[in-house]
This record gives sequence, structure tokens and C-alpha cells, in this order.
Amino acid sequence: IGALALLIALLEGYPWLSIEQDALLDPVNPYSEMFSVINGGYVPLTNLDAKCTFSFAKTHITNNSASLGKFADYLGHGGRATVPCFKALVIQNITIQEGSSFDIEITYSFFYVNADNLRRHQTFHFRSIIAKDGVHHWQFIS
Repeated sequence: IGALALLIALLEGYPWLSIEQDALLDPVNPYSEMFSVINGGYVPLTNLDAKCTFSFAKTHITNNSASLGKFADYLGHGGRATVPCFKALVIQNITIQEGSSFDIEITYSFFYVNADNLRRHQTFHFRSIIAKDGVHHWQFIS
């Protein structure tokens, strides 16, 4: 019973990242939407990096990515930080088709232990859907 209690306590402390959509900076560019990442675990995360990957439906432009480097130094329990993907792609005179995709990969360290083999990552996948008014929204896939 003691070992099971210890295992449960360790799992509660393990970082569980979640992501929330926020403001849209440019209504004609769905890739300008801001996203916040939240640490649901009790172990603080440090040195958070972001990689944003864009794929456009019905075009020959696929798997464009931007590594944005460190966007947050520290993310404690319940802490949140804005992922800077909105800076990575500026769309002008391009029509975004429904079904385009957007991936956000967050790489992080556990409490300042920044060794490459100990860094972890989590990827969030989104797909573009169009509302009846023609505005694009991101549907969370996984």
C-alpha cells in the first residue's frame, strides 16, 4: 500500500501540460491566434521552447515549421505562458482552406535540469474549421 501511495504521489507531481486558445490578433489570419500553455503538475518546468508547424490544405505548402526558442524561463504549478507561434507566420493575400493544420511542440526541463536527454516534449495538434460566418477556428485534435 505504501508503494502504491508513493507511485500516486509521484504521478500527481509529474508535469501535465494543457493548452488554451486565446485572442486572435488578425481576423483574416487564423495563425495569429495566441495560445497559452498551462502546467497542471506540481513539478516546476523551466527553459520552455516552442516549435510551430504549419500545413495548408489544398496547396503544395506543407510542414513549414518555426523553432521559436525559449519563450518562458519558469512555469510552476498552475502557471501559464503565451506560446509565441502567432509571431511565426504572417499571412497576406492567402486564403486558408478548411483542413489546414497547426502543431505546437513544447519542449521543457524539470526544475533547471537542462540536460538534453532529460528534456521532455509534448505536441498539440489542431485542424482548421470554418464557421458559418467564414471565420477560421482551431479544432483541438490531440
